[in-house]
Amino acid sequence: MRAEQDRALRAYIRRQVYPYSTANRNRLSAAGIGPYGVKTIEDLEQVTPVRWAEVGDGADLLLRPHRTSITRLGSPALAFQVLLATLLRRRTTLNRSVIEPVYRPIQWLIQEGVPVGCTAIDLERLSEIGRRWLEAAGVSAADVIVSVIPNGPHLDFWQLVVAARRAGVAAAFLDSDPELEDVRRLRPTVLAGRPRDLLALVDGARAAGSEALADVRTVLATGDLLDDTTRRAIEHGLGRDVAVLAAWAPPGVRALWAECRKGDGLHTWPAAELIDVVDPQTHVAVPSGTHGEVVWTALGWAGTVVLRLQTGVRAVMDDSTCSACGRTTPRLKVRSAAKAVAAPFVSILDSHPGVAAWQSELSRRNGSEELVVFLAPSRPGHPGRLVRDLDERLEPSSPATQFVVLNAEALERRLADHDYNRVVDHR
Repeated sequence: MRAEQDRALRAYIRRQVYPYSTANRNRLSAAGIGPYGVKTIEDLEQVTPVRWAEVGDGADLLLRPHRTSITRLGSPALAFQVLLATLLRRRTTLNRSVIEPVYRPIQWLIQEGVPVGCTAIDLERLSEIGRRWLEAAGVSAADVIVSVIPNGPHLDFWQLVVAARRAGVAAAFLDSDPELEDVRRLRPTVLAGRPRDLLALVDGARAAGSEALADVRTVLATGDLLDDTTRRAIEHGLGRDVAVLAAWAPPGVRALWAECRKGDGLHTWPAAELIDVVDPQTHVAVPSGTHGEVVWTALGWAGTVVLRLQTGVRAVMDDSTCSACGRTTPRLKVRSAAKAVAAPFVSILDSHPGVAAWQSELSRRNGSEELVVFLAPSRPGHPGRLVRDLDERLEPSSPATQFVVLNAEALERRLADHDYNRVVDHR
């Protein structure tokens, strides 16, 4: 697999990325790499990772071939076609019949405010990845999918749309807060949606005594990283043996990573991406089985292309064969924000008599991780003694970088702004 990735990357950089993407060409050149400088995946490690928030409007990430770049750096076959079309004065015909079908974005996704261009070939590729996702989840043509994923330019929405079509699975795409009667009429065997929307639907159906979800045997949680608490709550709400499976990817990644049925970890797509787990400060790859930050590189995509994307995701890469589905594709075991602090951290704050409510934020500043704790004291007065006491208690498990004392109303607003998550990860 690694040898095939090296071969694909070599051709991709040489004939696609370097000639046609301004931003990526500049980054490669800044690292001292020309169009022929990448022969293996290790060669790409010379490129400094970039965060999604740093790519601007994303326009320079698009592959945009034009006559000069094609003839100088593009594939010889395409360069010959351009020269011939120029001689015959048929460049417009060549653009419409050869170049635009490959490189012209026909679908745009929005990821944290940045447009991501998808060409016709990209959508075909996404549909095949999506088909494999559904297959690994145990979804077949006999199933009926009801989706409550918000309709719009979102990766999870469109991946499910093209996946269901490719796999020949009946699917209905409803609002994120559908009427139970609409769901009941469709008799779904598969539910898909954001974790909190799914939980609200399950709780609503259970409270109403509705049989709308009686046939559901698979739940696909997309868009947000599924935590264990929400997973268990959905399982409990459905009240029977139902597989609740995560499918998720950070902004900038072109296809959702996905859990298989009864598996452990998110399956990745080696033919469509390069994934490294690195030390977040040095960007050097960590040994297999070690926690690090995920760095992602597009492989073979047209439209928007990004190299060495610093995702902010903490995970372990598992290269072993999946015991559930038998696939050999690497899996990411992602550490959620709730697991990023030690277990005693939560219990100390929950049980302290001086704390009425709290929230914490994990972030990275100047290469160092910070843990900020927001507190609402349970009684009036100067909070100095409370803060000192908490600092001493938290030090052995998860030392706080800073304490911020708020009144109860301000803390309630913070919690509401973050969907009442008490551990927020901004890394």
